Amino acid sequence: MTRLPLACAALLVTSLMLVEPAQAARRAPLYEPGQTQIVTLDGKTLGVDKVRSTLLLGARQTGWMVVQESGTQLLLRFDKGQKHSATVKVSYDDKGYTLSYVDSYNLNYRVDEQGVQIHPAYNEWVNRLIRSIGATALRP
Repeated sequence: MTRLPLACAALLVTSLMLVEPAQAARRAPLYEPGQTQIVTLDGKTLGVDKVRSTLLLGARQTGWMVVQESGTQLLLRFDKGQKHSATVKVSYDDKGYTLSYVDSYNLNYRVDEQGVQIHPAYNEWVNRLIRSIGATALRP
């Protein structure tokens, strides 16, 4: 009779040991792009109003929603179903923007000895947003 509880305990310990590596496999270094310039094809800056409209259109085209706007800052959120979400802050001026992580839900965000880690999907969503903003800026 004592073997069954002991076997269950061993199975539980083994299962717990497998969970952490599985979650770690779904982490990558958090991508923070830094300052990104937005210029026209002839190298001119767009101006703050045009940068703002470019950011809003690029965000909307990739499923990011504006949840707050204050001065020259936007708070954008991307929801993947009801299971995952990410929130970023976009600060902008007449030359471009800076995008930074604010918060996430269910994306394995973690700060450890390797630095800031998050699910690779976050980096994909941010890269898609950046590409969309860049493509929008190049349109006449």
